[in-house]
Order: sequence, then C-alpha cells, then structure tokens
Amino acid sequence: MLKKGDRNLALPNKRKLVKVIRRSRKCQPKADLNSENS
Repeated sequence: MLKKGDRNLALPNKRKLVKVIRRSRKCQPKADLNSENS
C-alpha cells in the first residue's frame, strides 16, 4: 500500500502518464500496449 506522501507524489505523475499514454495511443497503439504490460 502507498503511504500518504507517496500518493501525493504519484497523483501528478499519473496525470502526466495518462496524457502521454493518450498521445501514444493516437500515434502508436501497439507500442502503448507494450508499455502498459511492463
């Protein structure tokens, strides 16, 4: 389980990742699937 401090750090990082993943899905759906699995 994540600690409160870890959660606060993870939230902005997750938002950035979501934006990057959405961009990569539009351009490279196959590459995005590989990054999600790893």
